Amino acid sequence: PAGRAPLVRALRTKQPDMRRIASAWHDRFERDRHAAIAELVSLVLVVADAPLHADVAKEDVQDREPGDVVQQLVASLALEASEKGA
Repeated sequence: PAGRAPLVRALRTKQPDMRRIASAWHDRFERDRHAAIAELVSLVLVVADAPLHADVAKEDVQDREPGDVVQQLVASLALEASEKGA
């Protein structure tokens, strides 16, 4: 699940070192931009308490416009909510 992404795990520690966390994420971004962006999107979903059960993978954001990624996530959330009768 999205809650297992390195960025989420680091921020859930008792006293997160924000500089170290941001620096480590930036290093991951420099090595693999798409994977790091997927990790950041996962963090946003966790913080928003979005009931999306699937991880956001680098393939989900690779070669796509940010708006397209957001539209797909919103559509997935809406479909899941309608299936549950929310």
